[in-house]
Amino acid sequence: MVHRDEEREMSTPENRERDALLEEAMGAAMDRDGTRALALLDRLLAADPDDIDALLVRGYVLEGSGEPQLARPLYERVLELRPGNVQGLIAVSDCDVYDDRLDDALAHLEEAHVRIEAGLYEEDRERELKAVLWRKEAILKGGLR
Repeated sequence: MVHRDEEREMSTPENRERDALLEEAMGAAMDRDGTRALALLDRLLAADPDDIDALLVRGYVLEGSGEPQLARPLYERVLELRPGNVQGLIAVSDCDVYDDRLDDALAHLEEAHVRIEAGLYEEDRERELKAVLWRKEAILKGGLR
């Protein structure tokens, strides 16, 4: 779901603590405990406001709670920090759909698609490609409104 920020140093006590908090937040989100997930993510973002993984997961939690308007700035921040981030592009495209900005959603998905096909995204390439193609098709068929 979330990839490790490649700029981080490996295996320091701080990074292990950060990773443990992120995993705990993701677990809380999967258990539909948004309050706990958001509290954990707030701790992570207090320590590093530019933590891409924490920004994405916080956005997912807010979006899943029916608050895409609060998720959009988080996804946009991810794209400011890492232009072309595939997960950020896909996530902001979902917000575009909520806002009935279908042309913007398709443009974000197309950019993600191009980056995946060009090999610029290696994490879970097949899954992300399927997510992009499904969303594009659903928008074009009018199923994501």
